[in-house]
Amino acid sequence: GVAGGTVQLEDCILECGGSPGSVDGVYTNSRICGSFSADFPPPYLIVRFCVFDRCGGSSGVTCLNSCVNIKSSLFIGEEGGDNAGSKSSISAQSSSKVTIENCEFSLDRMTVTAVRSESSDLTMSGSYLHG
Repeated sequence: GVAGGTVQLEDCILECGGSPGSVDGVYTNSRICGSFSADFPPPYLIVRFCVFDRCGGSSGVTCLNSCVNIKSSLFIGEEGGDNAGSKSSISAQSSSKVTIENCEFSLDRMTVTAVRSESSDLTMSGSYLHG
């Protein structure tokens, strides 16, 4: 989880498929600091050249009250039982600002949506969705 400040993930693989239960690949939310959240800058996440493989939580990347920039990354869904696969590959919620550029989304029968936005600013360009 990212609670505050800037975090950059580059050239990484997040494989969540073997994890027991449901986990997100990356979760950003300034409010996970609780009462200390005012002491930290809002979360800013930069993701480049990463693979999110079968993250079975809410999303591969879940963004709440944060700024996220995702470039040239791959999101892979999962075939399987009732709890397999993500509900969405990327989820922008609660006044987040999310930019997605040149990403690929390999959807499956368990992935509900590739990208989801609720009360947020989401911009997507040059990306490929298939499944």
